[in-house]
Amino acid sequence: MFEPALSLSAVCEAIKQRLADPSLHHAVLIDPTLGDPFAVQREVDQLTVYALPLPEEKATPELRPYLLPVCAGDPLLERSIILAQEEAADWHAGAGYARSVCGWLSYTGDIQPL
Repeated sequence: MFEPALSLSAVCEAIKQRLADPSLHHAVLIDPTLGDPFAVQREVDQLTVYALPLPEEKATPELRPYLLPVCAGDPLLERSIILAQEEAADWHAGAGYARSVCGWLSYTGDIQPL
């Protein structure tokens, strides 16, 4: 059985500490190549995301990795953490083949230059 290096509660705690810093903004890095876990919610809630500027021949616009802005208490943040844990467990068990949640970023300033 897969035992993650960090427990889900440890990951949540580390992210909450970053979210507590008012000088920082936060986003989840999503790779939708093999499936976008937030596609329906993006459409229904008309969420603003920031696609990474990759050349068209590398990835079509709908398959470009993107940054999904989140904040403290955001259900999208909690969902991203749970999904990342599930994807990692599946991969380590030999059942998974990709991870759509690639990480969480904290940044200052505008998200666009990222």
